Amino acid sequence: MGAASFVVVMCLRTHRGHMDTLRIIVQRLVTIFVVVGVATFFLACLIRLLPGDPASIMVSNALPDQVLNIRRISGLDKNVFGYWWQWFSNMMTGDFGYYYQAAGNNPVSDVLKRSIPTSILMVVYVQIVALLVSVPLGLVSAYKEGTRFDRILQSILFVLSSIPSFALALVFSLFFALRWPILPPLGYATPGENIVLHFKYMVLPVASLAVGIIASYTRLLRADVIATLKEDYVMMAMSKGISNSRVLWKHVLRPSSTTLLTSAALNMGSLIGGTIVIETLFQIPGLGYEIAFAIVTRQVIALQTLIAIVAFAYVFFNSTVDIVANIIDPRTRERRA
Repeated sequence: MGAASFVVVMCLRTHRGHMDTLRIIVQRLVTIFVVVGVATFFLACLIRLLPGDPASIMVSNALPDQVLNIRRISGLDKNVFGYWWQWFSNMMTGDFGYYYQAAGNNPVSDVLKRSIPTSILMVVYVQIVALLVSVPLGLVSAYKEGTRFDRILQSILFVLSSIPSFALALVFSLFFALRWPILPPLGYATPGENIVLHFKYMVLPVASLAVGIIASYTRLLRADVIATLKEDYVMMAMSKGISNSRVLWKHVLRPSSTTLLTSAALNMGSLIGGTIVIETLFQIPGLGYEIAFAIVTRQVIALQTLIAIVAFAYVFFNSTVDIVANIIDPRTRERRA
């Protein structure tokens, strides 16, 4: 009976864990839908507050009949809710709108096919570099808490976190592209075109974005590792004579990585839309570059879609890590319960 009861209890716990995970997935899907809708509706309200007629500005020197046609197609002839609902319902069916130009209407979907992979590649590179550097630094800094190494490292990280990424981009370009022409200052090449040239183009923008994130990740991980090192099971592992490096990597890193994973997820979403300045400086045709172009040319339909993509990415990556954290570390689910 004892063994049978144990099996039943374990099955019930597993079933409850699966149900909790399913409930979280449904909640996150609803959250994504609501966030994208609210963000784009507020953007539609802001567009209506801007001076001038967006339909006339999108296509300079357009004839009155052309302007009226653009208003009708884009929904700008309706009130703000009608315009937003027409755009939102079209987007949900796969119609992302057009760039309205004198030479012809360019589908936003064509631009997204080119820009989204570029931005995702750069964001992935930034995250890989940041994690590879910050995880060892965070573990060592926490283990050596209060030592001279820790104090010097924290001072350096504080300074690095206060420097804007665009300032680092300008400094890196000055030294590594102009004074010492090691790397190209502008441009982009896809991995399929030339893999070596692709990485050369990526070094400066990735380094500019990764420095501040490394400082943030290291400090976050350090704080969590210091707290985890005081747990009873860590003390027991140390008392058994297990090496310090094994304790840090096997017993401490996993339970201390929840905050780091959440921060990395938030940065994934924010980096996709927050690379406007960096992509513009280095002339990288990513999502941030297209957002800047849409703002300058007042391509409101394209801007609505681009902001929707950024909002979706922000909530999607955060929700994904939240679900993964529940699976990897069930104590997260127990703490919420």
